Amino acid sequence: MEDQMVYKELSLELALFVKHLYKEGYFVNANFLPNKKFDITCFENSYGYDFIRYAVEKFGNDNQEIVKWLSASDLKKVALFGCPSLGRKNVFSAKILRNFFRIQEDTVCS
Repeated sequence: MEDQMVYKELSLELALFVKHLYKEGYFVNANFLPNKKFDITCFENSYGYDFIRYAVEKFGNDNQEIVKWLSASDLKKVALFGCPSLGRKNVFSAKILRNFFRIQEDTVCS
């Protein structure tokens, strides 16, 4: 069944990052790409967004040294932003960040 939920097109930064992930092989198992060729419009639905989320998580696990490049103020901004989604990993990661910076849950999650 085809997903009818269509989102707005990806931002320039995200599109560039998705292209980088494609070149690095993070979309090898992507069966929704026509003829296994890169097409940015294939990522504008919920299935594509979920696959991007999966690839970014895999990229983060493979490149954990990236965290050294982020300043504490940048990480605090992420913690103040809230939960990016309701997935269990995302919620717990956001809770850990808020706990580290001593940010009250009700400040962010209300």
